[in-house]
Amino acid sequence: MDRMKVVGLILGSHGTPPDAIDRGNPSFKPTPIPESVKEEIREGFIGALPKDVDFDLMEVRGEHQVIEPPRADAYVVFPFQSIHDRWLHALYSHNKPLVIATLPLAEVFSYGNVYYPYFIRDAREIDERLGLRSKFFLSRNWDDLSLLLRAIEVDYKLRHTRAVCIGEPMYEPFHSPEWGYAMVRLAQEKFGRTWLQMSSESFINLWNEWRGEIDISDIKGRARNIYGLDDEALGEAKKMYLILRSILEREEANALTINCLASIILRRLNVTPCYALSLLNDEGIPAACEADTTTLVDMLITVYASNSPGFMVNPYLFPADNHLLVSHCTSPTLHRYGDIRRDEFDLRTHFESNLGVAPQVFKEVGERVTITGISHDSLDKMLIVSGEIEENTLFSTCRSQVIIRVNDAKGIAESYQGRHWIVVYGDHREMIGKANEVLGIQSIML
Repeated sequence: MDRMKVVGLILGSHGTPPDAIDRGNPSFKPTPIPESVKEEIREGFIGALPKDVDFDLMEVRGEHQVIEPPRADAYVVFPFQSIHDRWLHALYSHNKPLVIATLPLAEVFSYGNVYYPYFIRDAREIDERLGLRSKFFLSRNWDDLSLLLRAIEVDYKLRHTRAVCIGEPMYEPFHSPEWGYAMVRLAQEKFGRTWLQMSSESFINLWNEWRGEIDISDIKGRARNIYGLDDEALGEAKKMYLILRSILEREEANALTINCLASIILRRLNVTPCYALSLLNDEGIPAACEADTTTLVDMLITVYASNSPGFMVNPYLFPADNHLLVSHCTSPTLHRYGDIRRDEFDLRTHFESNLGVAPQVFKEVGERVTITGISHDSLDKMLIVSGEIEENTLFSTCRSQVIIRVNDAKGIAESYQGRHWIVVYGDHREMIGKANEVLGIQSIML
């Protein structure tokens, strides 16, 4: 995926700091922006940028410069004097996210602070009349600018994701195959994501024709214990990983989901992708099971916003004592990308089918987690919950399972969104909520 580029624009040339005013001999003429203010903008702007983005910062003196600005994936403007709100409309016509950042009145005064609210008022009404999603945002301070730019980067990554769906999309919502296919269209239309499809038959043919070498020493070396699995089963798990990897490389894709439960693939091959999906998520490839389109969208947003691998789960709610039990057979082990902490795991078969290889991952008790679920029929609402891991359990459900204490399980049940949910280590509610603000998704925080 290409790196996002952010361009900062200092609009106008004049702004008066309060300490520059001679109260004994006041002048009503604006003063040039002091170099100290420009340096503060530069330091604050660079400090607010996400890691691994390209950037530039320039001064703009005329409308022609916002008609032909440097190429960027997002613009941050600092409005001074003398500009016109028309300049902002000209920049907004490039159809890129636009963040307006202002300094406190205690530091500088300029007419830019009277013009940018005109733009916000008029652009909002224009967008509404044209049925367009607004892409402009007002930053309160440097910390808020940092959150906004990270949220815009989530949007950028989502729109540049190439996702492969292997097998028929999940029959959701309402167990309708027709609506399941419609959700594939909605995910592309709403978020600009590239969706590549491979039929179950094509995947089975690829499986049968594949002749690569298989080394299972890494599987045996990483697992704490292996229960009821022979080398043939471990070899098929590694083969599944290698084939999925080859499909991603061939399609130049960076996300994946596969129809694996009660599917043609499972019935014909007697193998599941559980262990392969766990590995892919640890490696930075968001990978969901069951060809669940909506949950893959949820996973992408949550993973990109938290910079952590996502655990796709089935949630069980217990309002009487404010507990959730979440479980599935595809849990990653890495806590956070760039971190070295990993969870221990055993290897067993997939729970429902007793086939394949699935990791039973033991999550770290006492750690905070964030749980998200996106609306299954419209992708316009997201439930966002924080909780604390209390216990790894051994109930009759999917292999990796943990109890999480939350504040309001009843409220969660009454605000339920999605079918599968995503769990990541850490409390990322603020960041995910800001990403949803940029994406036009309503956040339900509990």
